[in-house]
Amino acid sequence: MTKPWSRVVVAVLALLLVAGLVAAGVTGLFGGRSRSGSTPTSQASPATMAAGTATSPAAAVGSSSAPPADPADVAAGTQVLTRFPSEPSKYLAEQARDYFNVDPAAVLAPGTTIAVDSSSWTPLDETGAMVRIEVTVPGAAPTPYTAVMVKEADGAWKVMGTVAAQ
Repeated sequence: MTKPWSRVVVAVLALLLVAGLVAAGVTGLFGGRSRSGSTPTSQASPATMAAGTATSPAAAVGSSSAPPADPADVAAGTQVLTRFPSEPSKYLAEQARDYFNVDPAAVLAPGTTIAVDSSSWTPLDETGAMVRIEVTVPGAAPTPYTAVMVKEADGAWKVMGTVAAQ
């Protein structure tokens, strides 16, 4: 039996993702021209991601068009995600924070943990990536998600949002 607040957590995280994509400019993360003005690439659409039909980050991004993963980015992003439950306001992307004006700590149950599958880190462009995670709320089984990450202007990786994974 799911607890009522767990549905709220999923709903808020989904809304954060959508707002983040809108705030960041969907084409910058999911196809079209990247912020650096590079040529268009074939990548997952927001509809595919919002529907949760992408089973893994690698499946959502054309492997031939994605830049290789930088080990420093993978390590930094993994650290942000594992620390997110303890300091969500610190690790939430500025664009998502500004759009929703919500305290993410208010929707995370105390004791929530995030496990990151660092091997699934998939760059979307120079400033975006996706990675598989499992969110565990105390007393519940781990739930798989795909986290959408963004590298902010200061070079720090932040959580833009999550999408339920299959």
